[in-house]
Amino acid sequence: MSIILSVGLFTEYPWLTQLPWGVQLKLRRAEEHMRALNAAIYEFMETEPYAIGRHLELDGRDHVYTISKLANAPDRIGILAGDCVHCIRSSLDHLAYALAQKGVAQLCREMTRTEFTTISFPIYDNAGWYTSKINKPGMLLIHQDFFAVVEPLQPYAYPNSMSSPLWNISELDNSDKHRVIATTGGTHPSVQVMDEDLPPFVPTLVPWPGEWELGTEVWRFRFEEPHPEMDMKVRPIFSVSLKDAPYPPVMAADTTLDVWLQWICEKVFQPLLGLM
Repeated sequence: MSIILSVGLFTEYPWLTQLPWGVQLKLRRAEEHMRALNAAIYEFMETEPYAIGRHLELDGRDHVYTISKLANAPDRIGILAGDCVHCIRSSLDHLAYALAQKGVAQLCREMTRTEFTTISFPIYDNAGWYTSKINKPGMLLIHQDFFAVVEPLQPYAYPNSMSSPLWNISELDNSDKHRVIATTGGTHPSVQVMDEDLPPFVPTLVPWPGEWELGTEVWRFRFEEPHPEMDMKVRPIFSVSLKDAPYPPVMAADTTLDVWLQWICEKVFQPLLGLM
């Protein structure tokens, strides 16, 4: 079980109470949505929406497992995932605004409308766009130590921007503004094989097709010799995953969000505590 669902976000990271109040409220709301998401996924999985079947190829050398039963997850799961993502994204914007407020207070004046409307937590896959953003009037109110922490975490600093937690949160939040976040069936690729007395075989990595359909190949095992009588007795761990996740959906949607939120707490919020 994820950290948030097992012990609670503010129990795991008690220093979160040092963050601005608006940030704390958004994080607590994200936690509520994540628990609701977990419950919705559990309820759906109780209906046994997915199953696999087996067929043989190469005269029994290849044992191929495909999706034999497939049901669509209810839209509520995508809605709850979107609500959680939005609160996570908003917590970052609340942090930027609180730091800008602190900066303008040190100048002994009120924040202008132009400054207010140009404040947000920067997330960019282009260095030029990032530079342009942090030079907006509102962003100039924020202490430079903020940018020393945030800049190395920008998606453009990654070899593949889609592997950035910030990028994924931003993209999913933008998607949620216009449509229900898409979900799909998912399962971990390292399946458990129940029969230990098997001849030598080689598991074959099956590329993720992007979305399951009936007949989608999930696993393939190749024996050195034909063994059509063998039953691998695989026991997949199914769940509902985020279709728009950057990698093949090997984690449940709530677990994926949990991982990203932990990353933000440790990589963004904790290093910036000194600015509060």
